[in-house]
Amino acid sequence: MKLIETLSQLTEVTGISNSSSTQSSIQESTMERLYSLSREKQEEGKKRREAIALASLKRNKPSDVEYGVLPSHNAHNMYLQGIAFLYAKEKYIQQCRAKKQREEESQRGHASKLAEGAFALCSDPSFQERVFQKRRFPKQYIRSDA
Repeated sequence: MKLIETLSQLTEVTGISNSSSTQSSIQESTMERLYSLSREKQEEGKKRREAIALASLKRNKPSDVEYGVLPSHNAHNMYLQGIAFLYAKEKYIQQCRAKKQREEESQRGHASKLAEGAFALCSDPSFQERVFQKRRFPKQYIRSDA
């Protein structure tokens, strides 16, 4: 619509008659001029879109990972690493079990050898009873030599 108005203004200014043949030639020349102006922009846009698509393909392309046969020296190293890991894990588990067992034995042995409240280790129950009584009633066993 605006194009026709511009063309009519152009014809009035230049004094061109409003015959259909001249008007159509003006329209064609104007269209050709506008198209030639936009052709460069179209080419630039096309190149830019292609560059973006190419960059996108490069960025999103999965890495080339070869899933083939593992060389024998790599396989051997991988096997040794696995064995070393399993050995270290088993050794750690054994150490933890031994530590836990020592703690349980020391608690069990301590409880069985000591009377309630006693602080000395002795297998004689009468000694343990005397120690317990001293701790329970300490003032009775204080010497008053003064």
